[in-house]
Amino acid sequence: MGIDVGLELLKKYQIPNAEANIVTGNQVIAEFLEYCGEAACYYGDNYLYGLLQLREKYISNPEYIDKLYAILAKYDYNIVYDIKLAIHELAFLSDPNCNKKKIEFLLRLPYIQDISYDSQGSFKIISDELGEFEFICAKYYFMKYCNSILDYMEYSLMKKVCHAHPERLAREMELEKLYTITSLCAFAFKGSFYHSYVYDVARNVVIDLTLKSVIDKCAFDKIYTPKEIYRVINRDLEKEIRIADRNTEQSYLRYPVLRLALYKQFLQERNGNKFY
Repeated sequence: MGIDVGLELLKKYQIPNAEANIVTGNQVIAEFLEYCGEAACYYGDNYLYGLLQLREKYISNPEYIDKLYAILAKYDYNIVYDIKLAIHELAFLSDPNCNKKKIEFLLRLPYIQDISYDSQGSFKIISDELGEFEFICAKYYFMKYCNSILDYMEYSLMKKVCHAHPERLAREMELEKLYTITSLCAFAFKGSFYHSYVYDVARNVVIDLTLKSVIDKCAFDKIYTPKEIYRVINRDLEKEIRIADRNTEQSYLRYPVLRLALYKQFLQERNGNKFY
């Protein structure tokens, strides 16, 4: 039995970073709750959800919100994550047209100054410090020509299975000039994680179903600061996965797209290319 080179790379680039972010995120929550005089609460790997809850609870109290962001800054929070969370909040609305309360809430956050909506699923978030971020809710994007993807989004888990989505998109949209990309992307506090998504070259947008969004590529890059490992045109994706599986002994519990990316990263690192 050979070495699982994918696992070695995960141990090097993602697993310790994920653990460190869980510790840091929960430490932020603990310090903030202590300041508020509340009992401690541990959210585990759902620390971002915990931070969202606390923001919603204390948004009407500027003193507490200022304190929360001071604690976040103390722990080197990647503030562009506020934009990522805002996109998530808007794109996951059951009806994006019913967005008034959500937008009012988001506009009270310190790094978001304006949000516009065109009544056709497209939002623009404006931050004086971070810039502009345009996206369209994925269901509006696919409504025009791919109902099967709408069904997939309706009945499948979206949030934590980024490596599964490109395979489905490749099967449904193989004639399009779309690329599957896997990159190392920035965590909320420190380090990186593996993230897979689809890039539409013609429109210069990223299809990221973990956010149920189709995002302008420049905006996506500002949010994720991706270090691209590998890209493959979707019509060749299954062939490339088979090659990776023939040449490495990786766990089949791992998503095929991730196995492919880890194989390609292994080859690059063997040739001296590092991803730090």
